[in-house]
Amino acid sequence: MFAQLPAELKLAIAYFVRLHSEGQPLAALRSLSLVSKSWSTAAQIALFYRIRLHSSMHFRQLTTHLYFFPHLSGYVRDVQVNIRERDAINLSDVLNMTSMLPNLVALEIGRSFFVMESEASQIVPTPLLPRNHRRLETLRLSHFSGVLDAFDAIFRQFSVNKLCISGAVRLYQAKSSASSYAWSLESAVSSSTIQRLEINQPTLRLFKTSPAPVLIRSIVDVSILHSFMRGTLQSLRCPVVDGKCRLAPLVALFKSGLGYHLSDLELIVADRDVQNNSLFSSVEDHVEHTGDEFGPILHPPDQDLSLRLSCPRLKSLALSLPLLQRPHYQSTSIVTELPEWQYALRLIASTHPMPLSDITIFVECHIPTFRTVAAFLETVLAQLNWTRLDEIFGGCASLQVFEILFRQRWDTTSNIPKAAPFSALLKLDTFLEEQMPVCASRGILRVETMYIPSTD
Repeated sequence: MFAQLPAELKLAIAYFVRLHSEGQPLAALRSLSLVSKSWSTAAQIALFYRIRLHSSMHFRQLTTHLYFFPHLSGYVRDVQVNIRERDAINLSDVLNMTSMLPNLVALEIGRSFFVMESEASQIVPTPLLPRNHRRLETLRLSHFSGVLDAFDAIFRQFSVNKLCISGAVRLYQAKSSASSYAWSLESAVSSSTIQRLEINQPTLRLFKTSPAPVLIRSIVDVSILHSFMRGTLQSLRCPVVDGKCRLAPLVALFKSGLGYHLSDLELIVADRDVQNNSLFSSVEDHVEHTGDEFGPILHPPDQDLSLRLSCPRLKSLALSLPLLQRPHYQSTSIVTELPEWQYALRLIASTHPMPLSDITIFVECHIPTFRTVAAFLETVLAQLNWTRLDEIFGGCASLQVFEILFRQRWDTTSNIPKAAPFSALLKLDTFLEEQMPVCASRGILRVETMYIPSTD
């Protein structure tokens, strides 16, 4: 009876075995494959669905398997490359390997192909590959370092739907030429095919390596978005401010048409409850220009962003906010000003009411303490105008969900049990039902806590 289960159920069991095999999925799936031929196929599909390459030896083993057992190539859907060995393989080897995978949908290139500055002048450019433009659903580049020609080759080989760029991307031009200075990210990526974009603290630097490494160009933070102005982005996740805590660059891009085609938008106002990721570098350094129903306005009027005008087709809006501000990393004091929360509520209020269906506020938090709970109650809950927000939502007939989701970090390296959910300690669901009766009557309010593993 066990051997005659439907193929879909066998495959689901094989995926379950891989996910719950305590770090040894290969051994567990090998045992499952010995049951029968049909179970062997299910085990192979589950094993080769997502491949992580951490060494040159692993890379050579994979290419050998794919060469002698070509049917395995069709099972590979996601490849993650994170090889830190110098002179082990080059990017052209990886791209040639991906050409053997007809069903590949996601490729991640992490801290790979690192080039030491002392060796940069000896770089041999990667051979240019012919334009193939295979469809690739997701391309993730994280802390990538390599030859400029190799970087360009990625976008010549793939037509990418979703592009994710995070961390430092260092590109080296082997020979100094006029083309080095004329190179731009816009000319390299196929912005017309990229419909979904995620950037997280990105820095792109271009170096020439002869006679010595010299920085030619640096593109940081939201400036990368300039390369996608002519495209038709439908989904965007990006920080609100650049590395200098400036709001104006992003506002200018949206006013120039960056968000006209967007249906999904996530803005990272702050990804941790620390001051360095705040909307403003220092609240005390900013003069209150005026105020509105959501509180004092600490930025000039020309930095106001109306999503109704900039993103008229927006259906889903998400905002990542800090739990509370902290003036410095080492400080234990808590700032009571709420520029991030107030700015977030203004953005929500500025959306077009007709297409909007989902609004999510992500709140980054750590282990809750009595002090942080009390401070949150006295500031975010007590000072913000939730009643006015409820009135605005009353005119959003298409709105189906307004959710506040706490991303509560949990140290998996210690034996300390999970702390109580922050949302439960605050009794936020009861509070919002009282302050936002219209939304409560429609059943669109949600308050949840999601635990995020952390090894910090």
